[in-house]
Amino acid sequence: MTIPPVLRWPLLLVVPTFLLLCALGGWQLQRLAWKTDLIARIDAGAAGPAEPFPARVVDARALEYRKLVARGTFDHARTVFYGAIVRGREGGSFVVTPLLREGAQPILVLRGWVREGRQDFPRPEGEVAVTGFAFAGSSGNWFTPDPDPRTRRFYAFDIPRIAAAIDLADVASVGLVALGPRDAVPLPEQALPRPTNPHLGYAITWFGLAGALLAFFVVWARSLLREQEHAP
Repeated sequence: MTIPPVLRWPLLLVVPTFLLLCALGGWQLQRLAWKTDLIARIDAGAAGPAEPFPARVVDARALEYRKLVARGTFDHARTVFYGAIVRGREGGSFVVTPLLREGAQPILVLRGWVREGRQDFPRPEGEVAVTGFAFAGSSGNWFTPDPDPRTRRFYAFDIPRIAAAIDLADVASVGLVALGPRDAVPLPEQALPRPTNPHLGYAITWFGLAGALLAFFVVWARSLLREQEHAP
């Protein structure tokens, strides 16, 4: 099939754009499958008992958002504060304290939220059992403020960076977000997170744009070719 010369340049623009839109739609379908599986795992974990936190974390992402229980002693001398989070009308941050475990990796535990400047929160001594969910954290982005080592304040839950700042070796590559009652101090989370799953809508949008582009091009190309046929 010979492509009319008048359509060659438009096709060089339309075909890559069409393929890109389809690729984006396919990527969103992959994200949909991943998010659906993640939510199913979270729901299953929330319904069942907490699993023991492994002695060593091998695959952080596979462990993330699973309900776990860890036993050890808190190292309060290495407590840091994470985030700048508003609850109600008060600003505050998460208290993060290492949990030291005999014969196992220490864990950074996000014990819960306290208002800005509060230091009189409980610091339990001796062995404790912490139930929560695994959180791999992130290194932040361009807009994340730099940490303040002087006040031990971090704005990204960057586990390697926090561990280096408090001289904590061989730390687990996931943290543990504590679960607990609403009246506890620091204020823990009350339930496992349940992320939104808008990826089907995104996929429909991308595939819809691809279809609209193709339909527009076909109509435009036919009109152009008819004009050329009837041109004197």
